[in-house]
Amino acid sequence: MKTNDTTILHALQSVNPSDLARDDWLRIGMGLKAAELPCEVWDQWSQQDPDRYHPGECDRLWRGFNGTGITGATVVHYAKQAGWEASTAGATHTRWTMPPYAPGVDLKPFLSQFEKPAQEPPIAEATGDTEQLRRYLAAMFEPLESVIIVTRATWDKEKEKWKPQPPGRTHTVTDLLQGLMRPGATIESVIGKHVRDAGAWVRVNPCTGEGDRDVTRFRHALLESDEQDTEEQLKLIRKLNAPYSALVESGGKSIHGLVRVDAADKAEYDERVEYLYQAAEAIGLKVDRQNRNPSRMSRLAGVLRGDKQQRLVCTMAGDEDWEAWMEQREGPKVTFTPTKIHGSGPMPPPLFINGPLPGGFGLIVGEDTIGKGWVSLDLMLSCALGKKINISTIHHSGPPLRVAYCCYEDPGPALEWRLDQICKLAGIDPREWWEAEEDGRLVIKADDELMPMFEQLPGRLPEPTAYLEALWQFVGKSHTDLLIIDPLAACAVLQNENDNAAMNQVAVQLRARAKQECCTTLLTHHTNKIGHGSQHHHAARGGAALPAAARWQLQLAQESEKAPLFMAVSKNSYGRRHFDIPMIREDAGPVRELTQADLAARASALMYRVKNWIEEHPEVHVNLNAIANRAGTARELITEMGASPAAVHDAATMAVENGYLKVQETITEKGRKVYILTTVNSGNNTYDDDEEIPFR
Repeated sequence: MKTNDTTILHALQSVNPSDLARDDWLRIGMGLKAAELPCEVWDQWSQQDPDRYHPGECDRLWRGFNGTGITGATVVHYAKQAGWEASTAGATHTRWTMPPYAPGVDLKPFLSQFEKPAQEPPIAEATGDTEQLRRYLAAMFEPLESVIIVTRATWDKEKEKWKPQPPGRTHTVTDLLQGLMRPGATIESVIGKHVRDAGAWVRVNPCTGEGDRDVTRFRHALLESDEQDTEEQLKLIRKLNAPYSALVESGGKSIHGLVRVDAADKAEYDERVEYLYQAAEAIGLKVDRQNRNPSRMSRLAGVLRGDKQQRLVCTMAGDEDWEAWMEQREGPKVTFTPTKIHGSGPMPPPLFINGPLPGGFGLIVGEDTIGKGWVSLDLMLSCALGKKINISTIHHSGPPLRVAYCCYEDPGPALEWRLDQICKLAGIDPREWWEAEEDGRLVIKADDELMPMFEQLPGRLPEPTAYLEALWQFVGKSHTDLLIIDPLAACAVLQNENDNAAMNQVAVQLRARAKQECCTTLLTHHTNKIGHGSQHHHAARGGAALPAAARWQLQLAQESEKAPLFMAVSKNSYGRRHFDIPMIREDAGPVRELTQADLAARASALMYRVKNWIEEHPEVHVNLNAIANRAGTARELITEMGASPAAVHDAATMAVENGYLKVQETITEKGRKVYILTTVNSGNNTYDDDEEIPFR
């Protein structure tokens, strides 16, 4: 320490942090660091402004103070503005008491005494009396608080016992701890002489006087019993598991438990003490209820009482704090029971082919207008009618299921037209779905009658609405097998769909209720911009929590308007995944899965288109292998065909195999051999194209 550090510390006592603007408070911190004082000094002083003090903030800011030009003189400047004079540096000007630091003293040992671990082990029997007192004070009080210790006693002839004789002596915790740290210190040299046969007492809460009105913090309640042996008392006190700052043997026939009730005022203190005493009595501890007042005295740890010590048993025991203890006592009584796996039954089949399990939660994802609504309706009809409609990879064959469809985007007439179009494409009489609706197997709720299922206020997580609860009640009573909600963005009114926590709240609640009602629940959702054309299950728009919560996901993907449409079962937690399922959207709107005959016809048509394009563009030299790599002039052909590079490459290869095109060796102007696609009747030529890939 520098020689003027004591002056700076005394000056700091005159400055009230509550009177400072934040910039001035920061300058104080910078000045203390410049004076090479530890951050703990700034932190302890800042705690005198509890409304603005935030634990850890001083330490975080301290690390960023690097040579700002402010010195320790800044602290003195603010002190003088508060009326401090250097000539009175040794006096105390305000109610804040800083430790009496001296030049050259290492502050770390002093400050480390107030680091309170969540649990401390029992104090060893051989631990010295001063060490016990030090630990007790550090656990019970904060550095700047006042502690009243009573060392005088009178003999009560009637009760034949020593009684404390108030008022006692007021100390600050910092004075006591520094006294205990001095070489050769004894308890009596710190607290004064006491009657050896009587022991010594301490008021359990910070006080400025003798009565309850003088208590400054309603932190502790004294828990004591004189009617049971100490071993039984300790057993019951530990069983109670209250938040104990300290447990102390009285040196007589009781254990003193100092319980952290942390009450805001006397009224709350009385309520919490009564609750504590009732809880202790409920497990068999015979509580001395005379100890209920906040200014009560307890035995001071480490002091001798006759030939026995008022021994510190442990500090910081039991639950973490009062709130944690109350939660543990009053919270839901949840028990953990293992699940018996062996013999639990066979794995249930999926609700439909390549679908999720009954009661599962899944997604149907795709870009706007790509056809996910049509696919949802096709799947809905398949489940309600018990047969394949227009899609083979996902359909239900078997007894009809009970299905509910909530559509936020189309009114009733539009949905009726769509369902009729799907049936027409599949060659099914639409009266079949009419009948399914009549007998309740198929339930549809259109957009003009739907309300939000989740709503989110600013700064809050989404909450399920009464409408969602009504829906779940209907699902339970009607034994619905499949619920489709189209789309998520309309049913959940979120502040920001990219908020992972909000999306997780929606997904987890829907998944849990789907399992509870054993009703497979599917949401339709949009693809994000990055996921354009992707069949990956993380292509869904918004927070990643949604696809993570789903156990099944169906994806519709199309790279461009002219490109082929594909479907994928991109996530299936209990079955196979399927990709590149070729689909086509008919002119009337319905989406169907292509058959092998469709694929053969499509491949043949593409082959003829490639052949014709090569014939019509003899000046464009296309390398066959460059098509697969989308390189060179092949890009022009691929773009014109509106198909994937692999499909165009297959079509060109088919044209060669069928004799419509041939691969011809050609020499470039640079003398390099390349192999280009030409018509069967074309001749040799040369060209210059550095981008072409030689045919191998």
